[in-house]
Amino acid sequence: MAMAPLYNRFALDSFNTNTAATVNLGFAALFALIHVFLTGLKTAPQSMLNPRLIAIAVCNGVGTILLYFALASLGPVPVAFLGRFYIVFALLLSVVVLKEHFDSKEGLCIALAVGGLFLFSLPSDGHRISWVGVTAALSYTFLFAATNLMISRLGGGLPPAGVLAVNQTLSFVLVLIFGLARNSLDFRHPSREGWLFCIASAFAGGYAGLLLYYHALPKVRFSTGNIIRSTSPILAAAFAWPFFPVALNAANITGLLLLFSSLVVLSLVRQKQNEHRRQN
Repeated sequence: MAMAPLYNRFALDSFNTNTAATVNLGFAALFALIHVFLTGLKTAPQSMLNPRLIAIAVCNGVGTILLYFALASLGPVPVAFLGRFYIVFALLLSVVVLKEHFDSKEGLCIALAVGGLFLFSLPSDGHRISWVGVTAALSYTFLFAATNLMISRLGGGLPPAGVLAVNQTLSFVLVLIFGLARNSLDFRHPSREGWLFCIASAFAGGYAGLLLYYHALPKVRFSTGNIIRSTSPILAAAFAWPFFPVALNAANITGLLLLFSSLVVLSLVRQKQNEHRRQN
């Protein structure tokens, strides 16, 4: 999954954001449906009308569009670093929805992370980071956390591959309708490389990576899964940096270190709390 943002950014050299999101979700749905067919899973048509799956698909579809918009505005490295906010959103959702406890240490880590985000987003060498892009990246991250929370609470009605197939298919249909309604789908100048990057991203991030993650979600606590998931942006930034280096000043570097360290500490605090609960 860590390679997917880099593939997505390369795909934007050939497609606009809405078209790239539609192609990505279309192939992800195709891969998931092929998996369902080859493994003999029965995904009932009425599953498409499940309100929870529709809500998951809406979050996934809107999040995918926002991801491509953020990549176009910021590049894959800043988007990957901002993706570390996943653990913050997951914590807030677990407190609000799952009624898990929230202590002062976690509050301090979140406050430091927000301060780090502000410093990281300050202008560097005359180049101002787009706050619209930052908002899109954070919104995408929040929607992904919300999607995973809803999936973890689905229960045993559908196997993970069935959930993925329904989710990606509904997301594709919704994004396709959105693109057609706005007349924003453009396939006039596609390149072979653009198609290949979209397909690679769909397979790595939209099918294989998510399928493994969906298999893991029912087997671990939601907060534990989030700690594991929040390491992906680090790898994504490492893969993308050689292709899309980012010029940073002292404030940006300070903010990045503050953002990264506070979220690492937050992850460790959550992990320690999970281990304490298991012992008790």
